[in-house]
Amino acid sequence: MPSAAKSPADPAWLARRLRTALRGRVVAGATRWPLVEPADEADLRMATEIAAQADVPVSVRGAGLDSPGAATVDALVLDCRRLDKVLEFDPAAGWIEAQAGLSLAALEAIVAPRGWRLALDAPGRDAATLGGLLGVDAPLRANVAATIGTRVAAVEAL
Repeated sequence: MPSAAKSPADPAWLARRLRTALRGRVVAGATRWPLVEPADEADLRMATEIAAQADVPVSVRGAGLDSPGAATVDALVLDCRRLDKVLEFDPAAGWIEAQAGLSLAALEAIVAPRGWRLALDAPGRDAATLGGLLGVDAPLRANVAATIGTRVAAVEAL
């Protein structure tokens, strides 16, 4: 007799499991699967691992400004806005290393006093996150053919 297909985890069980394993916030009840706001990269990794073990799909979001259908996605939503640190900034060389949840407004507050700016043409420009801007490959105002993706040297994905 063929084995039964693996069934997805119970949403209530998944929420309890995430709450016991993570330091970040877990919100359950608004959608089928919980929404997770990881406190740090370790939380993000752990939430992803738990979802994978339970066969639950994952959707990553930043500010949610340009994510059609994100509110109704049938997946564990990882809200990365708390991952908003600048890890390194070299104003002389003109590069920055930052986490995906850093908002454009916060980034500009850090780089503008040093003479740098990101001239992006993005929806909800100030609240938009770096991860979201990369996800939609936001266009730059200064050059019609250029996008944020053309200015990124590397992306480290977990």
